[in-house]
Amino acid sequence: MVVKMAKLFVAKPVLGNKKKAFLEANGFTKQNGQWFKEGTEQELKEFWDEVDTYKNPQARFKEVKYWDGGMYKTKTQGKYVHNDMELDFYLMVDKQEEVALAA
Repeated sequence: MVVKMAKLFVAKPVLGNKKKAFLEANGFTKQNGQWFKEGTEQELKEFWDEVDTYKNPQARFKEVKYWDGGMYKTKTQGKYVHNDMELDFYLMVDKQEEVALAA
């Protein structure tokens, strides 16, 4: 069986305590000046999708209720959505053979 192990790297240097604390809280480590997180390809893609709000088209709109002529109405209003941490990532995948342990 082939297991796809991967590393998720932060593309730009991390500046500031807020970004550093975010990365450390989410399991990233720093080695040779590069921040990365190891795991399976699927886990890292799910984490990336969760963090990168640009990929969520529903997050770009919100419903706003307003008073108009004696009743509440609802309208959809666009909003600016951004990655809160403003971090860019790239994924490197290594395919490794899973070693079956003989019983």
